[in-house]
This record gives sequence, C-alpha cells and structure tokens, in this order.
Amino acid sequence: MDPLGNLGYEQGNVDMLVLGVAFKYKPATNDIRHTPADPIIKALDTYGSMDALDPNVERQKIESLGATPIARNENEEITDLIQRGGYDIIIIANNNQLFLELDLFRAREAGGKNTILVDGWGLYSPRTVKRICLEYVDVG
Repeated sequence: MDPLGNLGYEQGNVDMLVLGVAFKYKPATNDIRHTPADPIIKALDTYGSMDALDPNVERQKIESLGATPIARNENEEITDLIQRGGYDIIIIANNNQLFLELDLFRAREAGGKNTILVDGWGLYSPRTVKRICLEYVDVG
C-alpha cells in the first residue's frame, strides 16, 4: 500500500518541507536528539526532495538528518517561503510559534489540490484545515 501514491504522488516527484527540526521549541533549543523529524525524513526519502526550516538549528545538523536546510529571507513570512517552494507536503515537527503564522490557504494554492499538512503538534484545527481543502494528518 502506498498512501502517497493513492493521493496521486509518484515516488521521486514530491516536494516536501519539514518545519521544525529540533525535538521541541519551548524552550528554544538546537538539540536534534530524538527529534520526530528524523524518522519522518527517512521514511519519505524515496518520495522526493526534503527541505527543512528551523531557525534554532544549524545547517550541518539539518543536513545530518538528510534534509536540505532552507532559510527565510529577512522579513519574509513563513507562508512566502512555502509559496516560493511550492511544497506538496508540509510537515510540522515541532511547536515553534512561527509555524502558527502559516496562511493555510496560500500554502494550498502554492502546492496544489493535493497538498498535505502533517501536524505533529496539533497546532491547527483539523476542521479549519479541511475547510481550506488541505489533506490533514494530525499526529499530535
């Protein structure tokens, strides 16, 4: 069974973004030991490119997990960064308050009709996300 294939995604052609690589945000840390992002990145490796954003974690640590570090431009909103990347799958892997600033409608428009939001910390209401027509996976 291929759950992403069932949504129309082909292995090797999926653009993914992990928001939050440290194992938690509160209190802010750059510690990636036992981060939930690690098994997610590894499990989705064959599907395509995996970018990651965590303002508290160094590039080398993000790279060590198998993701490509990205950064926001000065004064760039998180949604602008997501629009720039046009991600098919957005994974929230820690509780950084920055990720609450995400404009879900614009994120869906950038990624397309099958954009998936995996919310590992329950930051968003499933009902709200589904109204915007994002596929929603609540892990938190």
